Amino acid sequence: MNILLLRVGRLGDMIMILPAIREIIRLYPEAQLHAITSADGVRLLKTVGISTQNLLLYRNHIIYRLIDTYKVKRYIKTTKFDKIFCFESKKRTVSWLPNRATVIKNQLKLEHYATRCLKLINPSLEQLHQDNYLSFNAEKIIALNAILNTQQITGKTILIGLHPTYSGFDKWGRKKEKRHRLWPWQNFAELSIRLAEHAAKQGLDLKIVMDLLPNEREIGLKIQQASQNNAILLPTEPDFQRYLCLIHRLNILIAPNTGVMHLAAALNTPVVALFSELHPDDCGPYMPKEKFTVLRAEDTPNPAAGLAAISVTQVFESTMQLLEKSVI
Repeated sequence: MNILLLRVGRLGDMIMILPAIREIIRLYPEAQLHAITSADGVRLLKTVGISTQNLLLYRNHIIYRLIDTYKVKRYIKTTKFDKIFCFESKKRTVSWLPNRATVIKNQLKLEHYATRCLKLINPSLEQLHQDNYLSFNAEKIIALNAILNTQQITGKTILIGLHPTYSGFDKWGRKKEKRHRLWPWQNFAELSIRLAEHAAKQGLDLKIVMDLLPNEREIGLKIQQASQNNAILLPTEPDFQRYLCLIHRLNILIAPNTGVMHLAAALNTPVVALFSELHPDDCGPYMPKEKFTVLRAEDTPNPAAGLAAISVTQVFESTMQLLEKSVI
């Protein structure tokens, strides 16, 4: 039995379909899964056991779109699929598919995207998957611990992670998007100082860390310097599986609405999530409610400022409250 999945999106979009894929695997354990997806999707879907040879890359860029559309249409036409599930409703994407495909509908009421994807697979599902729906290579924990040990971080250290960026943050012409997706780096630095001061007063072994990609490290260095080195930029090279181990190791992640926030949710790591414009009931952390806190610009006196409207004090207090629940 061959099942085709179709979702072309960024990391966060792809993570939110993982509970639905788990349900497909449960319902059709003998099926061969195939997927038409993005570069982020290729990287992520391999973690759920989809063979690399069954992953067809579609690049949604004007330079590649024509040739990749041809490849996709040919793939669908020449491969026999018993079931096709499409997790997006874009007209261009749906036009590739035969009429028998099961396609997600545009939502009529506010409902989490992950829940909508689950209901696409099993409309009668009563128990939704909400914990540990992303696996990782545990062997990479050894490499992670070697890096953490260089910073005097042990297994008993309370570890708070900062993620100050989002995918595409360094591209030009995205002023509005940046307002809603970037919390000022100066705020991350101030927060790190307050967290470190609190830990020192309480006698806590607590460290604040960042693990960033090469194009993100400049902002990480700014935060590290402005925080008086209380926020540690880890000396790492890109390694997705090792990075998953770090996210799983964190006691709390503090991040805007971005793919890394969704990684933490999928790994059941407590999250303080910063939101502006988009609604967390649609695309917030998909995990038990007691495991995360959402702070919204819309709940402040100045929502037009975007994430900058959320104060350092709000994030600090939310972190302390969540830390008390998660560490004890």
